Amino acid sequence: MEIQTNILFLQDILLPIVVAKQMVGLPKDLQNIVWEYLISFHKILRLPRLRAIKRLVAKSNQDIMDRFVFLQSLYPQHNIISFNVGLHLQNVPTVNMNLLVEAVVGSLRYNISSSGLRWVFLDQGLFTVGEYFQVFRTSLIFRVFTMTYFSL
Repeated sequence: MEIQTNILFLQDILLPIVVAKQMVGLPKDLQNIVWEYLISFHKILRLPRLRAIKRLVAKSNQDIMDRFVFLQSLYPQHNIISFNVGLHLQNVPTVNMNLLVEAVVGSLRYNISSSGLRWVFLDQGLFTVGEYFQVFRTSLIFRVFTMTYFSL
């Protein structure tokens, strides 16, 4: 823990001070370009591993599907039609879509993988990075969010 704290101190506090002292003689435009590159590299180096994000999506999807199957078992009187949750959620019956939304909401509240996925993509802005956004698009959270319209 102490070593990691020291590394974060070096990266976040000490490195900018050292770089700023070395750039004193540079024109302001060049200093701005150097700072933009440093900030970009810093963001790239802090990205989580893509494989870890894929595992997070897989765990989240599994929890949502488990919740959905459970909810289906609670409502047998509605003649719920089984369907394959894939890329085509447009043709999902209304009852199924409502249950799927409930499954996503429950998963976001109570499953650490789903809430972590929401935090990483929406709160931390990882959706702006191309490869990561493509992984997020495979999540049921993304698919249900894009198919559901909320009235405010």
